[in-house]
Amino acid sequence: MKEYLVIILIMMCCFSVLSQDAFEFYNRGMEMVYEKKYDEAINLFTRAIELEPNHPNIHYAWYNRGLSKAFNKNFQEAIIDFDSAISRKPDYLLAINMRGVSKKNLNDYAGAVRDYTLILGIDSTYTDALQNRAEAFRLSGQIEKACRDWNRASALGSVNAIRAINQFCLKPNEDEFGVIKRLTLISENPKYGFSKEYPIKVGSFTGGGPQSQEAYLKLLRDPKGKEIQYKRIGSCCHYETENGLMGMGVLDIYEIKYTERNGQVKKAVIYITFYDYEKPKILYGFKTI
Repeated sequence: MKEYLVIILIMMCCFSVLSQDAFEFYNRGMEMVYEKKYDEAINLFTRAIELEPNHPNIHYAWYNRGLSKAFNKNFQEAIIDFDSAISRKPDYLLAINMRGVSKKNLNDYAGAVRDYTLILGIDSTYTDALQNRAEAFRLSGQIEKACRDWNRASALGSVNAIRAINQFCLKPNEDEFGVIKRLTLISENPKYGFSKEYPIKVGSFTGGGPQSQEAYLKLLRDPKGKEIQYKRIGSCCHYETENGLMGMGVLDIYEIKYTERNGQVKKAVIYITFYDYEKPKILYGFKTI
């Protein structure tokens, strides 16, 4: 199960005041996890918990015992251990995430969504929670909500989210999301791109949103058919969007330098966003490759 790639490696320094026996049990338990000997790991973490039930960092042992049980596909018992870890450290995001994963594997999609939502209330940029919540939404038939989360994850640079969007979220005859290979539409609006009211919407590109902006700009040619020069000079204009972080997106501002048909060199400012996608157009009076 690919969700388990989020395993954390707990440093032993966290148990600096742990009794020697408990330390040894925990340490050997971690070794068993790495060796995929999960039954042995569970027994060793149990011994550490029994010896130091009130240690301030004992939540790590509860988490790793729960993780070992999840690896054994014993999700119901894993949830109990994750509950114990979270009760000792309420903002333990890894434990909350894995509890959500365990619930999803038990087909408790509503419970999984609650856990992922709890994480995002603490850290809105937690990409694993966004992607896992999207998958729980998809499995429960809520595809629109799933696509919103995948869009948010793609804006954070998640390649997996982009793949999911292309697989589940595109409408018939819609171009592959976020992969800008060519410009085929010409804007008839002179304000398109040059006004914050009519921004260029390029969505996310493989590896992260800024590459999508660069992909667009590299395809753009000035009125004489030559490459333009460009540089990002800032951002502005927060606006509401379901694809943004905490429901908000932003416009990036680029300065472009180009040559008019009469040979005059000019500079202009354009507005572009990767939080939303709308098939991008060539600027009014400009060309492409």
